[in-house]
Amino acid sequence: CTLSRESSILSPRQEAMTMDGHGRVSRGGIEGALQWAHLDPNEQTSSYVRSLAKRAQEGDTDAEAASVELEGLFPRDGSRIAFGTAGLRSSMAPGPLKMNDLVIIQTAQGLARYCQGNCETSKKLLAVVGFDHRCRPQFGLSSRRFAMLTKLVFLEAGMDCILLDSSMGYVHTPLVSYATIELGAAVGVMVTASHNPKDDNGFKVYWSDGVQIRPPLDSGIASSIVKDDNLTPWTDYDSLLRKREEESSDLCFCLSDPVTTMKLAERYFQCIRSCGLVTGQARLLREDGWLPPSFAYTAMHGVGYQWSIKSFETFGLDPFKSVPSQESPDPTFPTVSFPNPEEKGALDDAMEFSENNNCDIVLANDPDADRLAVAERDRVDGSWTVFSGDQIGTMLGHWLFMEVGKQSEKPIAMVASTVSSAMLSTIGKREGFHFEDTLTGFKWIGSCALTLNSHGYRTLFGYEEAIGFSYPDIIPDKDGVSSLSIMAELAYAVYHDGKNLKAHMQELYTKYG
Repeated sequence: CTLSRESSILSPRQEAMTMDGHGRVSRGGIEGALQWAHLDPNEQTSSYVRSLAKRAQEGDTDAEAASVELEGLFPRDGSRIAFGTAGLRSSMAPGPLKMNDLVIIQTAQGLARYCQGNCETSKKLLAVVGFDHRCRPQFGLSSRRFAMLTKLVFLEAGMDCILLDSSMGYVHTPLVSYATIELGAAVGVMVTASHNPKDDNGFKVYWSDGVQIRPPLDSGIASSIVKDDNLTPWTDYDSLLRKREEESSDLCFCLSDPVTTMKLAERYFQCIRSCGLVTGQARLLREDGWLPPSFAYTAMHGVGYQWSIKSFETFGLDPFKSVPSQESPDPTFPTVSFPNPEEKGALDDAMEFSENNNCDIVLANDPDADRLAVAERDRVDGSWTVFSGDQIGTMLGHWLFMEVGKQSEKPIAMVASTVSSAMLSTIGKREGFHFEDTLTGFKWIGSCALTLNSHGYRTLFGYEEAIGFSYPDIIPDKDGVSSLSIMAELAYAVYHDGKNLKAHMQELYTKYG
């Protein structure tokens, strides 16, 4: 469209924000913000920016505060949110540094064009998109809306796209990695901020191999995003959403595919069964003379509950007891100051629930269910042990080699990041499996695992100390849903032998140093 001089303005990238002598944003900075508002398809964030710009111009007592906020949202150097480790992550708010509709559209447009220019196939490219429950009603922003916009972008680009949508509307992050591989997709996107603060959101990108993007993919995608053609919305996405909303009562406006999602979920759990990770410890429940461990589970107000139930069923385990105050997805995370199972106090509700319901072990997923925390209450004195990521990783790695790896026809390999404990490496040298350490991050752990597999190994396990555990037989990324049931099987065996996890960990220290 052609704009008048009063409304025709430069983009934030072209015109840096400046402050006048009275501490107010200069005309140029306000114009940059208004240009953003003009492109922004979200009426709430667009109106918020316009109102902020108006207040900054009026010169009253509120002008300085509005100017400071405006400069924070639209920095004077014209910078924008960086496309880095696995994708994007920031708070949900207006502006080029934040997670909002326009940033999502720009990112998805750049990603689509990069895929079309770098995926060698004669078939129509496919993308997979999933989302969690995060939202910020103040600005009309949510993971669901971001995911729907992302699908609309891929469709506009001429790609196919499956928007994952379970019976409760959300999927756990591991399912996106799995679906990307299973469907032969060019790219997968999970809209989540995982365990970050409640106002945050993220745009996590998986390449066709199910691994988080890594160099040179990340820099190539970043360059594609900031091309002028991709910074301007290709179409009126908001109108497309509104039209679909008028025609459908479905929460995703008929953009999602619940049937395909649940079929993929069933295949994901079937993959867990068929790859040998289920070792049948549930058979011990038929024996007398021992008291099996009882488990308390917390989803940490995230999406993990329904998937963890199915995981326990897949392993044939007795049902866990769910912490009711943290069971349902809740974007306000009301019982924790920070929804990270590693944070001090995050497991307090689960521990109290365990004490009141005679549970021995707490299994805690983070909100997108790709990580696992474990704590244990001593049956004798009631004291608690919260296991570190290294301790959990050591126990899981040792268990998997002893129960699964020793029967493998292929040589076994395991992977951990360089910041993790060297104990798994020591176990590997003693027991006879190959171990490699990598740079920090699951993009490196996952890609290393796939490389080892291509060299004839079976990479059975990968982990890093930040309570992330991977089973490359399923996906080359973190998987808290598989992890909790593997840990439960391990606990069955340990308790059947008359010990607890704390004592078992000490035995590993004694044996391997």
